[in-house]
Amino acid sequence: MYGEDYSPMALALFRINMVSPPRGSGDVLFYPGQFFSVDRATVASEVHASPDTVTSSSLYTVDKLSVFNPSRSNGAYSITVGYPDVSEDELRAAGSDYPAWILPYMTVRTTGYRPNDTLTRIHDLAVSLVKNTTNQYDAANAIQAYLRGDLFRYTLTPRLPDRGQDPLDFFLFNSHEGYCQYYATAMGDMLRSLGIPVRLVNGYGPGSYSTTSGLYTVHDSDAHTWVEAYFPKYGWIPFEPTNDHEQTWNPIQRKTQTVPLCLRDNLCVPGGTPSASGSPRVGGAPGFQEPNGPSGDGTTGFTLKSLDAGTVTRIAGGLLALILIVFGVVARYLRPRTVMGVWKRTLMLARLAGTRLQPGETPLELSRRLSSVFPEAASAVRDVARGFVVAAYAPPDLAPSARTPVLEAWVALRPLMLRRVARRLRPHRA
Repeated sequence: MYGEDYSPMALALFRINMVSPPRGSGDVLFYPGQFFSVDRATVASEVHASPDTVTSSSLYTVDKLSVFNPSRSNGAYSITVGYPDVSEDELRAAGSDYPAWILPYMTVRTTGYRPNDTLTRIHDLAVSLVKNTTNQYDAANAIQAYLRGDLFRYTLTPRLPDRGQDPLDFFLFNSHEGYCQYYATAMGDMLRSLGIPVRLVNGYGPGSYSTTSGLYTVHDSDAHTWVEAYFPKYGWIPFEPTNDHEQTWNPIQRKTQTVPLCLRDNLCVPGGTPSASGSPRVGGAPGFQEPNGPSGDGTTGFTLKSLDAGTVTRIAGGLLALILIVFGVVARYLRPRTVMGVWKRTLMLARLAGTRLQPGETPLELSRRLSSVFPEAASAVRDVARGFVVAAYAPPDLAPSARTPVLEAWVALRPLMLRRVARRLRPHRA
């Protein structure tokens, strides 16, 4: 159940086969549009949910859709999604009578996010871009057009700012070059500085179409970030600020349906069934048995006996074999063969050393933070992050070039991070 109902909302049914979920997000369900229903048991999450605005049985928006029991999204599923079937004129007339729950999406944090002078520069730029507009939709379009203009250049290897300079400040006012996260973040911050609700969406492009199978195939290299702005009565409307001449990231066209689609207010749901209600059970699940309790004879069920020399030898040999197996597994784990494997292990060692990836933090932003926390590993961390960005987001013909330099950087980074982990885990005397 949703706290708001948007009309008109056109619905469409998709059949998706998840061959391999993204690493680190094995429970995520993907869908092209606004979520409506799915034929798998799911948990829908709202980032800014609060007891004051959201009850346990309703959501105002879905920021993440996860499966449970089992908690991996592999396999086929049918999902029904909605599209705001709305014209540009309707969006221009939507107004700015925003509900209370949307407030976190329309404000920029003034502490701990960006320097105050950077926030001021971003706001002043936004004001100058929208000075000839009279409504929120035209304001969003003006900012989108500015970022897609000739001033900015799309690249997966942008120049890095000087130490201490805000990355978005450098992108907007100095380098004018970056990839989709740069463009989406810039548009998001500018819109929020004007009090227009916006969120960034991390997902994937349409992939490649096969005329043989009649299917679209989406790969890791299709990863993309774009912007959605909120309009009263119509909900979240997508925008595309990235101007990538090698990909077809085009601005969203409004009211383009040529065939009438089923509308939610007509109570027509083409396929799929509502998600399972309630939360997943913790413990006591079907097929789960509680461990046996006391034996019933007044004892705890454990008996200690003296061991002979042969038994001791066998136990010692087994422990030694187990230690060797564990050591071999760990050694093999620390020798990844892919760029993604290196990135996962870098995040794991950083976490063990006390530094976690922050929500919304890009790989390059994380590398700069790790460089300040672990200065002895700064050069290797930067090389790993830059290589990961190329491998993850570059065109297929360019992405493989990152493998060799990343593996070489990992050889230098690994002992430095392990030393930091050991230092953190070492017991201290009182």
